[in-house]
Amino acid sequence: MELKHGDRIGGLDGMRGVAAMAVLLYHYTWKFRSDFGHDFPTWLDFSWGLYGVQLFFMISGFVIFMTANSCKTWGEFLVKRISRLYPTYWVCLAITFTAITVFFLSDNRSRTLHEGLVNITMLQTMFNVKSVDGAYWSLYPELLFYAIVSVVMVFGALRHLQWIGLAWLAVVWHGPIHLPGIWLDLEWGGFFLAGITGYRIAMMGERTWFNYAYLALTFLVNLKANHQWVVYPVIYAVFLLFVFGRASFLSHPWLRYLGAISYALYLIHQNIGYLIIKNLRAVGIPDLFAVVIAIGCAIGLAHMITYWFEKPMIPRFRKALFRLKDRIGGSPATAAT
Repeated sequence: MELKHGDRIGGLDGMRGVAAMAVLLYHYTWKFRSDFGHDFPTWLDFSWGLYGVQLFFMISGFVIFMTANSCKTWGEFLVKRISRLYPTYWVCLAITFTAITVFFLSDNRSRTLHEGLVNITMLQTMFNVKSVDGAYWSLYPELLFYAIVSVVMVFGALRHLQWIGLAWLAVVWHGPIHLPGIWLDLEWGGFFLAGITGYRIAMMGERTWFNYAYLALTFLVNLKANHQWVVYPVIYAVFLLFVFGRASFLSHPWLRYLGAISYALYLIHQNIGYLIIKNLRAVGIPDLFAVVIAIGCAIGLAHMITYWFEKPMIPRFRKALFRLKDRIGGSPATAAT
């Protein structure tokens, strides 16, 4: 059966929670060991957590297509997505930049004021400028996908997005083409397209052979591009369980809570967590305990950013963008959530 609204929200939040915690654990264990060293056994490292980002991309494809379908114009779509991404990002960027400037982390993680200012645009990858936090790299593919969907909407071709995506997948299958890859989101596009197809199956009831074959094609293209023969099947399995309404575990209250704060948690956890772990170990606290404390601090900080800033600010920022859009010459639109 098709997913109902409540099932969708619960399952999506649960998947977000899984993805965010996977990335956090990867950074605090395997990645921290790689950069700074750890005093606990390597078998405790969660190296697979790196691929939580790909699950995020699939979720984004689902949500972005859902948003686009609810919007009357491409301008309305962009306002909704920009207002969702930027305010929380700016807060986390400011906190992280201040922290790594005041409290030295490492030479390769220090950033100049110029780099920090370019990061405000979220387009630092385009300008070959280092991100203030390593986790920010995934925001650029998100923005590229927003831009691509917006262009498709301008031409009234949203219903044909999957067919357009076939050409996209064909290029990826052919092999890496660096310049188009920068502008067309080629490396990660297959995950966004899988998310779109999942939406059509779960929310539009399109359980057709075309959609099943399309999901299989995105899977094969992603495998060919990145050769992750173990972890990619796991990512797809989790997503497909959700799509077909067989993932009630994703609606667990703790996973839904982590999903609700997942955007802020993803943006704030890495360098801030590294600073916490390094300073705790400097006063003699064992690394494993330092990691646990850092996890608690990251979740607490993400909670405050989400509920004290993000929730009240997004509607205001969205209304301001709609007013600006109308003044520039767009048709009046309501700041729907």
